[in-house]
Amino acid sequence: MYTCIKHRKITEVKEAWEKIYAENPLLAPYQSYEFCSLVAADYRLSHLRVLLKPVFFEIKRDGETVVIVPLWRKPLKKPPFTEYYLFPDFCLCGYLDVVYRADCTDEDFEAALKLVKERIKGSITFRRVNETSRFGQYLLGHFEPYGDAPSAMVSFPDGYDPYFASLGKQTRQNVRTSRNRLKRDEKSYELKVFSRQPLEDELWDKVLRVHLKRKLIRDNVREGGLRNYVDRKHDPMERALRTLPFNCLFMLEIDGVEAAYLVGFLSNDGKTLVVPRLAIDDDFKFYSPGILLVAETISYLAENTDVRNLDLCHGEQSYKYVMGAHARTNYYFTID
Repeated sequence: MYTCIKHRKITEVKEAWEKIYAENPLLAPYQSYEFCSLVAADYRLSHLRVLLKPVFFEIKRDGETVVIVPLWRKPLKKPPFTEYYLFPDFCLCGYLDVVYRADCTDEDFEAALKLVKERIKGSITFRRVNETSRFGQYLLGHFEPYGDAPSAMVSFPDGYDPYFASLGKQTRQNVRTSRNRLKRDEKSYELKVFSRQPLEDELWDKVLRVHLKRKLIRDNVREGGLRNYVDRKHDPMERALRTLPFNCLFMLEIDGVEAAYLVGFLSNDGKTLVVPRLAIDDDFKFYSPGILLVAETISYLAENTDVRNLDLCHGEQSYKYVMGAHARTNYYFTID
């Protein structure tokens, strides 16, 4: 027997959420209670989320929680006056999903959607649900997606050498050229790693310097002091990358100056590093700091950790695939 409990506060479902997430390695860090609670705390400090309200549906089978369906409620001016999106959408998350037990069945997902639809008015939009998700597989079997987009995953074996040997000839040469140019110009480089620790202001200033400079060059967007302040203090993604206990920052420095960085989250099984942000300083473009950063990061992970997947998330940038990524599909659904 299935039952549905509606919660307006994420804290009301904390215990069940944390238990499900800890036991299901298919869930991305964006579905962790820690990440989602940050979003729930400061969600209105963005023009993208100011009109949204979170609501959480807990689905129980015979008294045991099997699925949590977190949603954004968005008002509309016309009937049915509301529509819903999967929470925590609108936060630049690479993947979105419901929070489900590892042993969930299609029957569980069917019951969850039926019970939720009975409690709301309006459509539900599920964006960026990955093909590896059990819930995503259920949706694909029962609904037609309205769109899809690739995400990039680099999987590598134990040790750096087998990974490097698996790359294309031109890519291997590009990595060697990057190192040779640095050596020829008598420049030193160093990979600095900060894992599972709060990132202090001084360090985060270096990350932001590269990030904002790259954004200005790429998108011709200059973010002012107020926007930077809000991002640093209240933006959920910024706060998560800086403070969550499973964060990880890799920074490549050339002659002591930050030339490139990637920052993300470790998965709950410790085997995947999910990277929503990677940027380079174009002042160092001659040395190809982006591909050198990825190569050095994978070398470090393969030799020093249990991580064997570098998840570069959504996007079709060519560097991801020349560095060995394979494409996985994110699907988009709307259920009326």
